[in-house]
Amino acid sequence: MKDFLKNFLIVFLALFLIAGVISFFKGDDNKKPETIGVAKMVEEINANAVKKITVEGDLLKVELKDATAKPQEVKKESTDSFGSIMKDYGVSDEARKSLEVEVKDESSWKFWAANLIPALLPLIIIIF
Repeated sequence: MKDFLKNFLIVFLALFLIAGVISFFKGDDNKKPETIGVAKMVEEINANAVKKITVEGDLLKVELKDATAKPQEVKKESTDSFGSIMKDYGVSDEARKSLEVEVKDESSWKFWAANLIPALLPLIIIIF
């Protein structure tokens, strides 16, 4: 029974330590982008307030011309392209011409981490 209690305390303290390290490196919420809807993004594009949009998979990162503004993110449906969203929401041609659009592929380490960690983490915990 003593071994069980000792092992339980070690695992509990290790998890507590890991949670503390993660929360320390998490950073400020001020740097976290604001999540907005597609309609608000289109409104800002038509108002000529958007400097650049970066398309990363299903995520659109919006950078405004106002340097003090918080960065914004828009989650789009995976089946919709950015061009079809602009067409469907009626973004004006002159607003589209002044907009800088950058398309990035999703990084490979995020793909592998998202697929391998859920499978490997329980195995590592069981083995050790």
